[in-house]
Amino acid sequence: MNKMDEEYIKKQLKNMPKVNDDRTKEEWIERVQPYKYKRERTRKKSPKMIPILSTVLLIGMMVLIIPTIIQEPSSVQEQTSSTHYDDHQVDQKANVDQQLKSAARNEEVTEHKEGEYVMFDLHGDEQVVYGGIFDQQVQYIIPLAFVSSEDHSLSELYTELDSYIDEFDLASKIPYFKDTAFSINMDEKNVTMHVPDDYSIGEGSAVQGKFEEMLSRIFYPYEIDQVLLESSNGSPVTLGKKGELDSITVHEPVNENYKLYDDETHDQRFMVPMNQEDKTFAEAIEDLKNDEQDYSIQNTIPQDVDVTVTCESEESCSIQFQDTVAELPEQDLIVAVESILMTAKSYGFDEVAFKGIPNDAIGSYNLSEPITVPLAVNPIYTNEE
Repeated sequence: MNKMDEEYIKKQLKNMPKVNDDRTKEEWIERVQPYKYKRERTRKKSPKMIPILSTVLLIGMMVLIIPTIIQEPSSVQEQTSSTHYDDHQVDQKANVDQQLKSAARNEEVTEHKEGEYVMFDLHGDEQVVYGGIFDQQVQYIIPLAFVSSEDHSLSELYTELDSYIDEFDLASKIPYFKDTAFSINMDEKNVTMHVPDDYSIGEGSAVQGKFEEMLSRIFYPYEIDQVLLESSNGSPVTLGKKGELDSITVHEPVNENYKLYDDETHDQRFMVPMNQEDKTFAEAIEDLKNDEQDYSIQNTIPQDVDVTVTCESEESCSIQFQDTVAELPEQDLIVAVESILMTAKSYGFDEVAFKGIPNDAIGSYNLSEPITVPLAVNPIYTNEE
């Protein structure tokens, strides 16, 4: 009973009507006596019941409390264990997520950048725009392969060739494609090159002399036979010392081998073709040991590595390395393999088998089987961030 209940009862009692009892004292004693006896009997039993009830209550409380006390450390331990397990699960999930992201990146790299300096296939809606730049001394043309997945025609992509070269800040730029547009007709095997009225292929005999070679390199892979030159006003196009021209014949490139060009100014390295017109394939492979220090051209096979070339057919050759190749770092082996593959492509071979390299796999290459020659050299992926 709380305080409010007591106050309420007191208030009600005060409001009760007065009752007068005319009975004498003796009558009251006689009336109350039986209840007194009964109350005394009840009080005699109560002291016996209290310890029993207390004991029962104590035992009941102990039954309830002791298991809780006993289980509490276990519960804490389970909670701690659960926390560790949850943390472990979080860590595992983070590791799995990281592995999935890494696998996705590796898959993208494998899908696109199958080699260091070469590419083998196109994927999905990708297209190749073949281009080129000069070395610093304008002695060599460095072929490039711009890979684009944009939803444009090949003509539109070639029209963007000059902007691709500018965007990637590539070595010595060439003036050939500035303000030009291209219309490619695969059925007729020709390309119309639209040039402004004041079009110029640049100054100097070296730059002007490589104009026709450049056009042959960028359109020969598409089996184009001829490039038609067309000015905006219809007048003949003057190409420096070459005079006025209205078309250029696309020629098949001569036999070449591929070495490394180190552009220290731009901190870039490319594979560059070197003329091997009068040499056999075996001689061209042997020449990969020679460099051209004056032009920043580096060899791709060390001088002390012996190589034996055996061509079983017009489609396939095998390259046998001697024991000294085992001392080369993997990166150097990859460069050697790719330069040989590109050289073989130039000579018309479809595949090359490599023997004598200790490991069956270097980089992304499986050397236990012949390797198909690449699609292109020096790929640049225009849609990558």
